[in-house]
Order: sequence, then C-alpha cells, then structure tokens
Amino acid sequence: MFEQDENLFNVLFEAASEGIIVVNESQQIVASNNAAAHMFGYSKDELRDKPLNILLPPQYRTAHPKHFNGFLDNSEKRQMGHGRDLYGIKKQ
Repeated sequence: MFEQDENLFNVLFEAASEGIIVVNESQQIVASNNAAAHMFGYSKDELRDKPLNILLPPQYRTAHPKHFNGFLDNSEKRQMGHGRDLYGIKKQ
C-alpha cells in the first residue's frame, strides 16, 4: 500500500503546473518537481542536495532564514511565501 501511495504522490507532484521545491530544516533541497527545475533552468535532479540559497537573489539571502524559521515555528497548512511576491535566480 505504501508503494502505491508513493507512486500516486509522485504522479501528482510531477503533474503540478506550479514549481514545487521541498527543503529540509537545513534549507537543503530534498526534492523539486519538473516545473520548478524548468522554471529555474535546471535538469530534474540537479537541484537535489543543493542549498536553497542558490535560487535566492543575493539581496534576500540575509533575511530569508528568519522568514524560514518563522514559517517552521508557526507551521500550519499553508504555503510558504503565500501572499508575498517571491523572487528567484535562474541557473547561470
């Protein structure tokens, strides 16, 4: 049953038209879908194990850990960055 659930999750994860990036508590990228990889100019697995900072413009890198920790401290079902304009950097 777990394998079926995992397969269904993967299908939905990849079918999403929105870019999805999943990070761990250290802000290391643990997963991204094809839409996110395409949005930032990376191949499918190229983002895995990279620091999230590679996608953040330099002017936002200092403040981001505070926002990230605030999100974790007040975790509930919501999107990180919801209601904000988010900026990112494409692969050089």
